[in-house]
Amino acid sequence: MPYMTTVEFYRANVRGGFHLANGFPGTTHLILMEAPKAVAECVKEFMKPQ
Repeated sequence: MPYMTTVEFYRANVRGGFHLANGFPGTTHLILMEAPKAVAECVKEFMKPQ
């Protein structure tokens, strides 16, 4: 069950809100293909230590 392992990891390690899709109006589930640079920058910002 790799999916549940991922879900459990997020539950244990991600704090606060993160709404990637909300920042990219007009994109679909293909957001990584539609806006790869913008998504990469958003993910980099999210991954910075706090």
